[in-house]
Amino acid sequence: MQKLIHNFVLLGLVFGGSGCDRTSDESAPGPPEVEALEQDSGDFASSEGSSEEPLAEVVEPEPELEPDPQVFLPEFIAPTAASTAFALGPAGGTLRAGDLSLEVPEGALAESTTIEIEVLATAEDLDRPLPGSLPLGAFRGAPWDPHLSRAARLRVPLTRRVEPGTNLELLGWQPAMRAFIVAGRGRADETGRYATFSVRQLGRLFVRATPERSPRAELACPGETFALHEAWPVRSEDDAVGLTEVSTRYPRELAFSLLTDFRLSPVYEHVDFKNEEVNDLGATSRNELDHQDEDYLMDPNAAAAVTALAALVANEWIDPVSGESAVRVRITESYDSLIEHSPRSSHYQGRAIDLTLSPIPAASGEERRQWYGRLARLSVCAGFDWVLFENQFHVHASVVPTEYGFAVRDDDGGVTLATGGLGQIRNVRTRAQRWADPAELESVRWLGGGRVQSAEAAAETNAGASFASVAESADGLRQIVVSDGRAYLTNTTPLPGLGSVNADGTPVDVEYPLALTPPEMEVLGASFARHRSDEPVERHVLGARD
Repeated sequence: MQKLIHNFVLLGLVFGGSGCDRTSDESAPGPPEVEALEQDSGDFASSEGSSEEPLAEVVEPEPELEPDPQVFLPEFIAPTAASTAFALGPAGGTLRAGDLSLEVPEGALAESTTIEIEVLATAEDLDRPLPGSLPLGAFRGAPWDPHLSRAARLRVPLTRRVEPGTNLELLGWQPAMRAFIVAGRGRADETGRYATFSVRQLGRLFVRATPERSPRAELACPGETFALHEAWPVRSEDDAVGLTEVSTRYPRELAFSLLTDFRLSPVYEHVDFKNEEVNDLGATSRNELDHQDEDYLMDPNAAAAVTALAALVANEWIDPVSGESAVRVRITESYDSLIEHSPRSSHYQGRAIDLTLSPIPAASGEERRQWYGRLARLSVCAGFDWVLFENQFHVHASVVPTEYGFAVRDDDGGVTLATGGLGQIRNVRTRAQRWADPAELESVRWLGGGRVQSAEAAAETNAGASFASVAESADGLRQIVVSDGRAYLTNTTPLPGLGSVNADGTPVDVEYPLALTPPEMEVLGASFARHRSDEPVERHVLGARD
């Protein structure tokens, strides 16, 4: 497996239009402040020639490493479970459930509404995927959207006594987005035991300390925050990675065989997926349940970049109380068979990823632009080949196609280079390069695009890879295995493809292993092209926690 994902700590980093154009958007019903929160579319001196006597070697004692500082969490204060429900009207009023209170101002409600509030014993009682932060309180209110025309004041008891004035966030679960959003901000009071938030939504609520940027984040990924609509590199996506022609779109029945299924990645639990088709939100006229689980599918080059990005994001923003990672990458769209994007979108080959953060940053334009502008820069550092801060709702990033090469025995007993890529199965192209003796393959490395290089030159630049009976893709999750003269695409894990089911329960037929070459072609060895995110670069250990 690639060092890229070793312990989810070592990061391989590289520094360095079209976009999504979705015909459907992701907008959720809700009060004005939370409506339409997102939408998808070392040098050495030489002593040689010196006449001086060499100096005696001075051995410096190695400095003692200071142990990592221990994090002492504030003492847990068990909350007193309590709930209440009461009908409030235009006159407003205050509800109390133990130490929890909700003050609804006069005129906030247009008509009488029964509102319920509840203190939960643990954050797990929210029954939703929890953010990677230390819980400081969990609450529930109903209805989720009480249609407040004026913000209410929610005073909450904290389950840990924090420093007075600590900046806090109130996260609310947004059902249509399948994610927590930043629904309010506040500070711990002078006792460090309570906080007050202005709210317009209720539902499942979670309190945590406001995340802070790690002081070492800039070392891992230097560079300016992207401006809205900024792209890198400064050329079209078609010029940078190539778009998808209609004839080269991957059909759903083939995509589950061709593409990496990120559910098999060891960092899968560190990435949030919207997987919106399961919601059947009615964004299109077709039944989206026929397209569920597609957002887990991506080109291996994209999966490698997502893996690096997950680590970068985990190390970028931390919980100031616990010191743990506080933000995750969230993917709202990857491979797409719904044809929801522009006609030549790279989503149709799983080479484009629509990226957000989880929890979703506050809807404030300036704040959202700061978070997602930084996410765009992190995407460049992670190894995506083209990145666009498309709009205030998401970042669009894409990669060049995964390409492979084969050493094929020809009729004269020599070896010819044949190349192909995902989507070109059993339709590989032979190239002009030929070696009369198969042993000559040991002196060359394949770079991709039909290019080869001497092994010595490749070793100096760490470019290219040798032809072998087993070749591993950039993400470390797919491999080509040569057996009995044929090349097969498999997973590096013992598990076959997970596949999916359609709305009627019919399983998607996943061909596994997937034959990449025709029976008449005798393959001696295979190699994946080296992708940019797989180049050797400086690594940083930033202390991401599993």
